[in-house]
Amino acid sequence: DRSVSRGLGDVYKRQEVIIGRDASRANLIISDKKVSREHCKISYDSFDNKYRVIDLSTNGTTFNNGTKLPKNLEVSVSPGTILNLSNETKIRLG
Repeated sequence: DRSVSRGLGDVYKRQEVIIGRDASRANLIISDKKVSREHCKISYDSFDNKYRVIDLSTNGTTFNNGTKLPKNLEVSVSPGTILNLSNETKIRLG
């Protein structure tokens, strides 16, 4: 079980962070073969204190606390939400 929290501070500094295993496509790199090259895009909206998450994965394996995220659609989630990128890799927002 890999938990990733480093690098998510970049969400506050940039418009968005793309998470994936391909350094030419993502700016937060995850070395897990079950994570897509460009797995998801995360941005933070300070106005309503919510994260915006878009599942970009090829196999649709990004989950939001056990619920499958819709592919290529923006979903608003609260700080503390855990995203499961694979069985081994999880990301906690906020």
